[in-house]
Amino acid sequence: MNNHVRKRSFGSLAAAAVVSLIVGITVLGGGSAVAADETLPVNNTANGVQVTGSVNSDVETGEGSFNLVAVNSGAMPRDVLIQVNGTTVSSVTVAPSATETLVGSFSSADYWWNVVVFVTGDVWIPVFSHRFDSPIEGTVLPQLEFWQCSNDWTVAFSVTEQGDFRSYSNLRIRAVYVADPTVVNETPVAGDSVPAITTDPFPGLWTFYPVATSLAGQEVVGNPVQYSVPCGSLPGAERLAGPDRFATSAAISASSFAPGVSVTYVAFGRNFPDALSAAPVAGIEGGPILLTETNTIPEVIRTELDRLNPGKIVILGDVSSVSDTVKTALAAYVTG
Repeated sequence: MNNHVRKRSFGSLAAAAVVSLIVGITVLGGGSAVAADETLPVNNTANGVQVTGSVNSDVETGEGSFNLVAVNSGAMPRDVLIQVNGTTVSSVTVAPSATETLVGSFSSADYWWNVVVFVTGDVWIPVFSHRFDSPIEGTVLPQLEFWQCSNDWTVAFSVTEQGDFRSYSNLRIRAVYVADPTVVNETPVAGDSVPAITTDPFPGLWTFYPVATSLAGQEVVGNPVQYSVPCGSLPGAERLAGPDRFATSAAISASSFAPGVSVTYVAFGRNFPDALSAAPVAGIEGGPILLTETNTIPEVIRTELDRLNPGKIVILGDVSSVSDTVKTALAAYVTG
């Protein structure tokens, strides 16, 4: 079986205010969570469609809204749709050289929601993705980590459990076939088992979500991940992976960067916004992105930092994402 890794980055560097610069370590401000009653800008292009505007969410009141403008400069009609916790709440078809708007609102009985704006095409590409969290206690779902393909058609995941486990029940993984969203598979997560979902016989891109039932009886959906099947469908490509997200980031770094890099980026590994936002800058600057825990540096990351000998380390996120304890420990790996 041929293995592969799919590499894509999108989004822009957010909240680039420098909090501190000590011993070659820069901290870029901005945590992963957004408090209630927040408005975030949208300004991104995918599949030939530029989407601008804003998304507003007040999780305390259970209400949100969006005001988006989509301009299609491509040669094909494209759909722009907005999903909240995996459910499409609004969509519009934008003809070539046309402009359309999406204006509306949504509500939820839960204490958080994941808002994603997609532009469709051969691959659905998000132009906006953010999880809004309430400052009050609520449901926090586990996160999915790709584990392996046990065969060409079966995708297995490990589940990183976070939050108050009492706040949800009936945890399962849902797989949705991007080319035909009516094709849906689900498998329960039982105990410490590694859940696997069979996608045979539908080749192409699938979206996988952790799904559960909240205490209020509402279905809640966690952050999505996407993979293509069959797993060997990209001839001549290789897969870069490890047993967890930290090891995977180290494996990608080791395969792509020689010792003595000028800069290495370090982000909180239990959520995606900080690392995702820095991807374009890391690509321009020619440095890897490594993942860490909030208060400790995983051993596999320590080993990779030893090998890299970076001239500078840039920490992504505030102290709630990467603590000052980790910041101090990272200083020992800076050679510049």
